Amino acid sequence: MNTTKALSMEVSDSGNEAEIEIIANSGIAQSVEYEIEITGQSRAVHKGRTDLAAGSTHTLSRFRVSYADEWCARLSVKEQAGSEYVLFAGTCEQTDPVSN
Repeated sequence: MNTTKALSMEVSDSGNEAEIEIIANSGIAQSVEYEIEITGQSRAVHKGRTDLAAGSTHTLSRFRVSYADEWCARLSVKEQAGSEYVLFAGTCEQTDPVSN
């Protein structure tokens, strides 16, 4: 069974703008569905589905958000291998029962 998450987020925060990258790194070949919601001074939602090769690390998507005080990125993932999880970055309230 694969215990490593296929998707992760990398964040660079300059103090008034954050850059969020969705990084793919699956130990097995599989399809992954994901949805990211990013809020700051605006709100954006992006949904995707992709096929990942085993052992290949690459950036799936990159987003920037401007903010005054707070920002939040919430990435929901459903892997073909059966794992479902939610990743958070920023000042989110982590209330989802399957969050990390």
